[in-house]
Parts: sequence; structure tokens; C-alpha cells
Amino acid sequence: LKEHPHDFFALKLSQFSHFYAGVGAPMRAVMDALAPKWSESTARYSKFLGIHAFALEENGAYGEAQALGRRAVALDADDPWAIHAVAHCLEMEGRPAEGVAWIDAHGPHWANAGTMTGHLAWHRALFALEAEGPEAVLGDFSARYQVGDSEEYLDLCNDIALLQRLALRGLAVKPAFEAVADRLAPRLGEHMLAFCDAHWVLGLAAAERFEAAEAVLVGLRARGAEGDPDAAPYRELAVPLGEACLAFHRGAYGACWQGIQALLPSLHRLGGSHAQRDLFVQLMLAAAAKDGAQGAFEDLLKARRQTGHFIPQAA
Repeated sequence: LKEHPHDFFALKLSQFSHFYAGVGAPMRAVMDALAPKWSESTARYSKFLGIHAFALEENGAYGEAQALGRRAVALDADDPWAIHAVAHCLEMEGRPAEGVAWIDAHGPHWANAGTMTGHLAWHRALFALEAEGPEAVLGDFSARYQVGDSEEYLDLCNDIALLQRLALRGLAVKPAFEAVADRLAPRLGEHMLAFCDAHWVLGLAAAERFEAAEAVLVGLRARGAEGDPDAAPYRELAVPLGEACLAFHRGAYGACWQGIQALLPSLHRLGGSHAQRDLFVQLMLAAAAKDGAQGAFEDLLKARRQTGHFIPQAA
């Protein structure tokens, strides 16, 4: 990118790699450094703005991110990544009604956007969960928020994350979890991303397929014991996080919330966005409440609220 600042493929790979390595500051640094080299006369300028907007959002610069994201959409309404960047800002700022309106207003422009179609539907579900209630979201789950029987990794993560949020609101979703668990089978041994594997353990545990979840953890421990740099997120995050998720669904709530609490300073290294990782923070809070650890629950909730809705990425 230093030599070819307009290489769009390199730009997307850079953001994807930083995103799943859980390093938001370098993600923004790349975009900030490239910004002076882009203008409206540059091909794909609107796409650049959308990517820059997302990097800003993941670093907490919500005002700047929204300005760039909305400008990108104004220049090219058929840019799901820019629509997505603005949606993230609205989610992080706790503006669910505006989020529903934003997603719906641009529905025709992301209805056929590949993997982003399911992911933007997931974002709408998060907004609707707050604005319309969990029952409405569950009622629309199969028709509106689920991408059929997809085995694509992001679609599976979306389904697991949404169903777990609904379960935390007290809804009975085990049959839906069982259907998702059936779709996980081809992916359980891949160990492609620690972010995904943590979701796989959670999905299996929520479906009460405890032996399958344990088997995935065995594979994750083996992956974490390997000597390459990519093994570290498995060893340090995916394994203990998966153990905490399994503990939650086995009723070992103390082990769950204490396990996740210990991971908070480094949870960003799991990869994914703040909004995606907040699932595990919500699980921690629910476990502390179920464990009767009122003091810990209040302290953890206060920390979440003081940091602008979510536990922030470490510097």
C-alpha cells in the first residue's frame, strides 16, 4: 500500500487482516496514512471512505466514522460496507430506533450483497432486539434474519450470536440452536479463525451437545500448542473463552464469569468487532447475575457503561 496506495485488493486484505487479528489501532493508522492520497477523482473513492469509516468506528471515533460512512453511501448507495460502518456507529452509541431506520432505508442496496446480506440482517436484529423486543426478533428469525441453511462462517456466527442474545433475554431457542449445531459439523475441525471457533463451542454448548463442544476444545488446545504465531489466539483466548461458554451452559456460572472477566484486557485479540465480542461480555454479566455475585455484576456492568456501552479495545 505504501507503493500502491490505490490497490483496492491490498486495502481490503489489510483491513480484513487487522480486523481478525484484533488490532484496531493499526487498522486506523493504515487508513489515516492513505487518506491524503485519495480524492473524488480516484476510482473507488466512495469504497475507500466506507473502509476508512469502519476503521474509525472500531477506534471509537464515531462522529468522524458516521460522517465518512454517510458520505460514502451518498456517493454510492450500493456499498454494503459503508452502510455497515454507519450501523456499527449507531449500535455503539445505543441508538436502536435510528439503526432500524438506517438499515431498512437501504434495504434494496444490501439485499444481494453476498455475506454482507446476512450480516446486515444481523445488525438489524440487534437494533430490533432493543427497539422492538426479543419476541419480535425471534418471530422474524427464520424469515428475516437467518440465511437459510448456510454453512458460511459469518452466517453461522451471526446465528449463534443472535440466538444466544435471545436466550439471555429468557426466550426458549434450543430447537433453533440444534438446527445451527447441525450445520456446524463441516467446520468444526478447520480452526480457521479463533473468533469462529469460540462461537462454535458456544453454539454446541447452547444446543447441549456437550461432548461435541468438548471435542472442539480438544482440537483448539492442540492448535494452541503449535509453534506458529497464529496459535497464540487459540491458546490464550479461544480455549479459555470456549471453556467459559461451556461452563455457562452447564450451569457453572462462577467459572463462566470469572473466566471471561480474566480475558477482558485481551479479548480484542480474538478478532471481530466490538459489537460482535460484546456477546461474550453479555454472557459474563448474565453468569455473574445467575451466580448471585451481585457486587461483581454491578462492577462489571458499571465498567461496560462507563466505556461507552462496550468494554473497549486495549491500547
